[in-house]
Amino acid sequence: MKISVKLFLSFIVIIVASLAINSVLVLHRSFQSGLQEKETSTTMLNKLTARQVQQLDYQQVKGIKPDQVVKFVGATQDNVLIWNQHRDLIYHEDVATNTAKQIKVTTSNKQQVQYLLQGKEKIVVATIKVRLLRKTYYISSFTNLHTVYVAQKRLLHDVQVNLLVIFIIAAGVVYVLTKQILVPVHKLRGASRAFQAEPMAYQPLQPVRHDELTELMIDFNQMAHQIQAMVATERHNAAFQKEFASHLTHEINTPLTIILGYAELIAAPTVDETTKAEAIRYIVEESTRLKELGSRISQLIQYDHVTLDTAWVSSDEVHAKVTDIVIGIRQQATQPMDFRYETPQTYQLNTDMSLFAELLVNVLDNAIKALPDTGGRIVVSESLTSAGLEIRIQDNGHGIATDKLGDVFAPFVTGSQTGTDDHLGLGLSIVQRIIEALNWQITLQNNSEGAGAMVIIQIPQASIKS
Repeated sequence: MKISVKLFLSFIVIIVASLAINSVLVLHRSFQSGLQEKETSTTMLNKLTARQVQQLDYQQVKGIKPDQVVKFVGATQDNVLIWNQHRDLIYHEDVATNTAKQIKVTTSNKQQVQYLLQGKEKIVVATIKVRLLRKTYYISSFTNLHTVYVAQKRLLHDVQVNLLVIFIIAAGVVYVLTKQILVPVHKLRGASRAFQAEPMAYQPLQPVRHDELTELMIDFNQMAHQIQAMVATERHNAAFQKEFASHLTHEINTPLTIILGYAELIAAPTVDETTKAEAIRYIVEESTRLKELGSRISQLIQYDHVTLDTAWVSSDEVHAKVTDIVIGIRQQATQPMDFRYETPQTYQLNTDMSLFAELLVNVLDNAIKALPDTGGRIVVSESLTSAGLEIRIQDNGHGIATDKLGDVFAPFVTGSQTGTDDHLGLGLSIVQRIIEALNWQITLQNNSEGAGAMVIIQIPQASIKS
């Protein structure tokens, strides 16, 4: 059963039950009020009759006679019964004979009230004991309750009609309200089905009011947004893995092809020693390249899940580390270069020094490999700002190809302007992983004036003590 039907039936049952209980209470109170009114009027009539009889007795010196009582009552009151002191009925109307037979005459001085059934009708009887000078009389007055029951039936009919009208109106109102209440539910159902079909095409639901179901819609939007982000990440990772595998296969196949070609050349019986020595040199170079590729990929994977071992180091230690790295890399460079450390600052840096050193090695290695054959220059500068420490590493090399400027941190992207750089293109990817692990920021851009590129490393104030 649909929730809308359940809600509708629940509301209807509650309304019908409430109206029925309220109607029963109203009818009961009305009936009791009618009976009480009849009882009160009967007792008042009986007291009035008894008082008139007593007054008549007081007016007689020797007391009133029975025929005088009969005459008085018969002339003044209807629906009255009178008994003498022996409880013999001395006055009655013809219509009251059956009623008189059912009345239990009280022996008490207090007035007594009885309800009697006479055929299909009920009557209420009030009886009182009257003591005169010499005699005692019992006086009863009775009233038919027919009008009370007629009024009760009429009221019951009116209540039934009103209940029917109210039920029809309430059913209509409940139906409209139920449909309105379930609008967000229907939207959620449609959105859920659309989301299952294509998560990335899902459009957030627009809340139309402020209630718990609207909050559910907002929560659904947030959940859908998170799932969309996860799906987008997974698709991006899948595409990246595919592209990475393609690049990696190419990077492995290229040196292997060269190695295999020169190995076949060496195996030829007619090859001379000079050609054989040249082939061996190429085989060693390409094998070294394969080894470096394996090492770089290992680093790339390692820095995805790194545990920091931070400590406070002085700026002198940082400057010495940068200088040592430049000297070490320069020993392996084929071209001469100039290195300068400008505007060194004094500070304390909280970092993982091994990761920081690896970051500097990759950045400086990329910079040196980009330098021209003559007149190469690398300048490292620092500046302390309110945001933290900024380290700039600037070279005068070939710069970065404009179409690759946004992708230089991706694996196997070299960023070379000339296309002659045979570097693997993994260094800056490793740098990016380290930057993310340290929670720093890095940007890479071409120099605004002259040739070359600039790497800007931004270290937040929380990691610096001046």
